[in-house]
Amino acid sequence: MNKFKSAMAALTAILTCISSGSIISFASGTTYDPCDINRDGTVTIVDSLIIRRYLSGSLHCQNYNQLDANQNLTIDVTDAECVQANLAHLSYSCGYYSRTTGQTMPVPSVTGFASDDFASSYVGRSYMRYSFKTNKQLSNYSLMPTDVTMDDLCSTRSILDGVDNRYLANGSENSGLVRVGDSGGTGFIIGDHMIATAAHCVYKKDVREWYNVGIQTYNVDGSLTGETLTPVEAHIPYRYQSETGAKFDYALITVEEDLSEYVHFNLAGSYNVTTADYSNIPIYITGCPSHVFSQDENKMVANTTDHLYSAEGRVHATSNTYAIDTDIYISGGDSGSPMYTIMESRTGDEDIMYSYSVLGICSGYGVTSYGCLITKYQLQFYKNNPYVSH
Repeated sequence: MNKFKSAMAALTAILTCISSGSIISFASGTTYDPCDINRDGTVTIVDSLIIRRYLSGSLHCQNYNQLDANQNLTIDVTDAECVQANLAHLSYSCGYYSRTTGQTMPVPSVTGFASDDFASSYVGRSYMRYSFKTNKQLSNYSLMPTDVTMDDLCSTRSILDGVDNRYLANGSENSGLVRVGDSGGTGFIIGDHMIATAAHCVYKKDVREWYNVGIQTYNVDGSLTGETLTPVEAHIPYRYQSETGAKFDYALITVEEDLSEYVHFNLAGSYNVTTADYSNIPIYITGCPSHVFSQDENKMVANTTDHLYSAEGRVHATSNTYAIDTDIYISGGDSGSPMYTIMESRTGDEDIMYSYSVLGICSGYGVTSYGCLITKYQLQFYKNNPYVSH
């Protein structure tokens, strides 16, 4: 077993050391190695563990930029890999991959920290859920973030107005996408039995009814496999019924089938999501649009085969509150699509790895395409939710 795998094994062995549902805090005023996540002066396996706990929705911190070990403006699985490479004394490099240019963009050099709107909030959120087996709405529930100090944690060691530049999607991540009907939306796989999508893809707020959701899977080439998944439950924020915009427009669907062999998208926290800091970071949206622009016919035409289409763009304006805006052209059917980055990384002499980190869930379009930003609330909802069953 190599050093990197040994570090992973050690991480797994202590995975239960930190309690769930917590908000963590850090010391300040001292310069630390970026891999020293808990700022205790030493890089250890616990630093990788904290990142993974954050991404699992069971830890929350106000200054979550301190979890960004590789300094790429997102907190995702590559940060844990960076820490583990440090522990194993292996070289580590990463950058944002652009399919348009075929080049890897260097991570930006950024000072300061602009968090999402909810980093310091302790307010809980209520959710609705529906059973497709019984065709009945189940009882509502609430998820509440709680607070614990870093000392407590350490003790456990002992369509927009633009150009439609979408193209037929042909990326390896396509097998992690699904078509969500009857609403005609898109979803993406984030767990062995879980799919993320937009709330309006599963719930009709105007009539207070749930859609009879049908779910179809995709091949790597972006075509439908012909296979369908069996939905078990759908969950949405309770406030989605009365709120507009992207803030509460997110949902989860559980299915009976085992999705472990499909590509899984990673949910990622982000910060400094502005046109300045994200100017060199490619953002992707891949979904199943109802219409696409035909160069031959010089007009919008129906996507009769329900093929996946993808586009690369950049952050548009300031997307630093509860939503993320991009300059990517989308249309009906793209709702629920992941708004994600492709991170290329390499540890030591290991093979180059690509990860798909979701910054937001596509909600709508207008002057820009926009979606619900992934924050601690979404991480807890999707990754640390005891009310979910399949």
